[in-house]
Amino acid sequence: MMTALAGDPTSGEEDDDEGWGEDDDVGFSDVPVEEVDPTKKPSPFHIGGTVRLNSSFWMERLKEQPWASMRERVDFEARLKLDWFRALVSTHAEADLVYLTNRDAYDDATIETYAWQVRPHEALVGIAVGPMELTLGRQVVSWGEGTLVSPVDVVAPRDLREPGLADLEELRLPVTAARVDFFYKSWRLQMMAVPETWFGYRSPPAGPFGPLPALLEESGMTDLVQDKQFAYAHEQKRFDLNNSQGFVRLSYRGRLDLAFYGATVLDQQGLMILPDTLTFLLEDDLEIGLDHLRYTMVGHSGTASVGDFLFRWELSADIDRPVNVGNVEALPPVLEGESTYLLNGMIGTQFSGIPKTTIDLEIGKGWFPSPPEEMLFPLDLATGALRVSHRNLRERLQLGAVGMMFGVDGRYGGLIRLDASYELADGLRLGLCGISYFPGKERGPLLGLEEHDRLDFKFRWEF
Repeated sequence: MMTALAGDPTSGEEDDDEGWGEDDDVGFSDVPVEEVDPTKKPSPFHIGGTVRLNSSFWMERLKEQPWASMRERVDFEARLKLDWFRALVSTHAEADLVYLTNRDAYDDATIETYAWQVRPHEALVGIAVGPMELTLGRQVVSWGEGTLVSPVDVVAPRDLREPGLADLEELRLPVTAARVDFFYKSWRLQMMAVPETWFGYRSPPAGPFGPLPALLEESGMTDLVQDKQFAYAHEQKRFDLNNSQGFVRLSYRGRLDLAFYGATVLDQQGLMILPDTLTFLLEDDLEIGLDHLRYTMVGHSGTASVGDFLFRWELSADIDRPVNVGNVEALPPVLEGESTYLLNGMIGTQFSGIPKTTIDLEIGKGWFPSPPEEMLFPLDLATGALRVSHRNLRERLQLGAVGMMFGVDGRYGGLIRLDASYELADGLRLGLCGISYFPGKERGPLLGLEEHDRLDFKFRWEF
């Protein structure tokens, strides 16, 4: 249901106005603005990119393990846009010195996931013919109206390696797809086929944000597997036409924004499949299977504006939704899967009546008509999210806060994230981010994050 455990509370907002905006108290209104020649056509070709440097500290491990991450990321893109044709090619590269220079402190799966990556990002071509547009290639598509809680946003895989820390722009990952959009007045019909079976990134079982240590502690097996290595293994091949996914969306834009969704999709989370008892005890390298079974999703979303308030909502029904059930306290643990029906709802509002400030509140809940017994992780949790964003000093200063709670009384955990950033010059920004996790009393989305509070120092340069 969650779009993200928490994205950057200062990102994803639209600028209030073009230009400099209103005067403020520090004299930025005197900065000269370069006039643009209205007769000069913009170039159809654009090359740019982003360099980001993050230094992160474990706030509860400052003596024994202070460095959480030292990640450098470079993104590059080239765009071409004509009247009827557009193309985009982008790449992503990253390296984390904490994992590259201290390999002996981490298992192989953690090194593979966090140490470095070089991968293509979006790479697509789009052709517009009359009211139709065809888009082919690797692309990011988002569904729904929720910013932090969304039961219908099931298209794009996610980067969940660091829960609550991924910015919204890097949370969703591209996937190979063929997409056709038809436009008629205020209506839009979108149909998409996805032949690529990819489920994004997540922390390995015993990784820095993995759930395995806490699950093993529940079952009393920590000492038995102390020297073993664990990794996830997806049951589905990455490219297999039998695993293709299909998506349809019909939307209307007017006084009310309405959308209706249908999808045959593979479960992004996947059912955990544990090794058999003999393998578990005798082998040193163990794989935990992830079986991403198919289910059907139908849904609806909408928005309505009333004064300074923007109301939004989502409803969905998951048919034959796979769920992990079993007893992790058994020796050895027992996990099975079953299919069920799950209904989801989200209501939210955004208030923009305070100058340069937006406040978002979203509440989501799932309902099982026939609740499964002994679920590994509850999928019907009530989830509340509050986000406050403030911009000042000609948009140079950005402040944000996010709070999330899982369960009606927070017994399944929650988190708080605070962000501040300042633009030193065009495209050059420094930032500070702090996050605190509260795992909760019951097994929930933040299982095992007992000593994971972090402070991040950020540098960003857009060119």
